[in-house]
Amino acid sequence: MRKARSLAPEWMTFLGRGAVLGALVCAVTLLPGCGGGGGGGMTGGSNIPVRTVVLQDGWSAGVFEFVLWEGTVSGSGTLDGTVQWTFASNDVDLAVSDTTCTEAAFPFCTFLAEATSTTAKPERVSLTVSAGTYRFWVLNLGPERESGTLEIGLTN
Repeated sequence: MRKARSLAPEWMTFLGRGAVLGALVCAVTLLPGCGGGGGGGMTGGSNIPVRTVVLQDGWSAGVFEFVLWEGTVSGSGTLDGTVQWTFASNDVDLAVSDTTCTEAAFPFCTFLAEATSTTAKPERVSLTVSAGTYRFWVLNLGPERESGTLEIGLTN
């Protein structure tokens, strides 16, 4: 279960309380394509995309708190994320950034992808990526404390 960082009630001002959140680094590796000229009348390799779940994690956040995950992609593909939570009355958002978006700058960052609906449950993002490090941000806008799961996948 991830620990959350707090945002001020205006939700736009970061409270730097020296919080205890440590960024969990998950390595995302692209699997080489499997080819094969096996039987069954097929010739050449298969170009069917394969989705690999690279992270499934639980989280808990108070109102105006966020939780951060960071991971590295070693090639290109489609990175996607789905955040689930308990109470439909809560507004939970999901965003993806590069590493220029820091905890102190959040939520003023320029996001590569974001899901900010006030009614959608779950929230989903998807983006085409190249090799690099990406950050997934889950933000609970309330009105209640919330917990849930985040799943991140990579398709190549």
